[in-house]
Amino acid sequence: MKLIKTEEELKSLIAADEWMMDILKIVEKLQLPDSWICAGFIRSKVWDYLHEKEYRTPLADIDVIYFDKVNLSDNYEKQHEQELTKYLPDVPWSVKNQARMHVVNNSEPFNHLMMVLRIFQKCQQLLE
Repeated sequence: MKLIKTEEELKSLIAADEWMMDILKIVEKLQLPDSWICAGFIRSKVWDYLHEKEYRTPLADIDVIYFDKVNLSDNYEKQHEQELTKYLPDVPWSVKNQARMHVVNNSEPFNHLMMVLRIFQKCQQLLE
């Protein structure tokens, strides 16, 4: 079995994947405040590499999270999803402003995205 021992090895693995780099560049074009791609995007890549999979594990979606206290409209999130779909229509996008998730989840509001990421760390892999 192959191993990934350092952050640099992980970065190199991602940099060598044209599809992943395209995703990162497209999300960057949105210039969302404090945005991240999370969940299976990295986890599946690492899994496929470690287990020497010939084909990419299909992802249910590409999860993009960001933190914007100014615009809390879910319509804004949908606009971002539509814009991303223009670039890559075959990718199922999910864009969520974590500054409004307390309304959706009926919980205490987060003050910044790092609070969200601390929770995510328990169950997901993240990429800034």
